Amino acid sequence: MNSLIQRYDGAIDLEAFEQCLAVIEHPVVYNGDIRTPEDFNTLAQRFDGVNRWMIGRWFLANPFLPRIIKAGRDDIRDKITLIKQFHESLFWAYNGALDGSSRVLNKMKGLWRYLALSFKDCDAGILRIKKTIQPNQYLEQANLFFENEARLK
Repeated sequence: MNSLIQRYDGAIDLEAFEQCLAVIEHPVVYNGDIRTPEDFNTLAQRFDGVNRWMIGRWFLANPFLPRIIKAGRDDIRDKITLIKQFHESLFWAYNGALDGSSRVLNKMKGLWRYLALSFKDCDAGILRIKKTIQPNQYLEQANLFFENEARLK
């Protein structure tokens, strides 16, 4: 478990979670640091009484992770196209829900903290995206990244 002070830093205290799990009678949802199918499988074996799982922020680094975990295999094709579509859908959803382009850009630029983890050798492209100050510039740089630079790890 993470404390409020830790925010997203620090390690999950799996022993404390295990101790709590032993005495709690209510359904429990595990939430923390599931980055890979292997992470999930290890945790699911250790905490066999837990049947609800939250991927959390790592979904942003690998939007396919829940599907891969559920299917037990990674057979997803055209991942870059799907990530691009997810990115564009999120941009337009934020654009419709948030007041002001700076708020939309702040949210979208924050997404790249995790989304960048999906790609290799992407620092220059991500930096160009993060330096934009107008929505049209942002979309142009993001599209250029997806079309010319995006290479999955």
